[in-house]
Amino acid sequence: MVVGSVGSGKTSLLSAILGEMTAIKGKVLFSEEPPKMALSSQKAWILNASLQDNVILGRKMNCQRYHKIVAASGLDPDIVMLPAGDQTEIGEKGINISGGQQQRVSIARALYSERDIVLLDDPLSALDVHVGKHVFENGIIDGLRKEKKTVILVTHQIQYLKEADQVCFNGYLTVKVAW
Repeated sequence: MVVGSVGSGKTSLLSAILGEMTAIKGKVLFSEEPPKMALSSQKAWILNASLQDNVILGRKMNCQRYHKIVAASGLDPDIVMLPAGDQTEIGEKGINISGGQQQRVSIARALYSERDIVLLDDPLSALDVHVGKHVFENGIIDGLRKEKKTVILVTHQIQYLKEADQVCFNGYLTVKVAW
């Protein structure tokens, strides 16, 4: 987990890992070819497509995995309320969904991606406390951790630090955490 105050470089660190920044000092090194990465950014983006298409993003549909991830992302109650369920078109040309719903779709997309590394740029900040806890426990801990994925979670919510293998504070200090 990466924690720190606003403007301390947390998002910049993720951009550097993704290769979207020019390093003026240091390098990002991987043991092999650059791994496949997924990102759930601070500002969620949505396609003008069905909710399901927004989650699977052109990947092969695995119904069991999809339904597990939708539940872990806390989207089940929202889907029930949509006129065509998860086939409802969302986005500018479809039904408008709230910022928290957009963020959960973005998180679900990252969870569904099956990438080696999942970068989560403060996605829980757009969620209320119980939904954020549900997504953290079911999506990140019971999902990504059990799948042995590398997860880098940027957050200012220190209640989740006890679950971290490592904590990076303000991008300067790395602390090994053993619980």
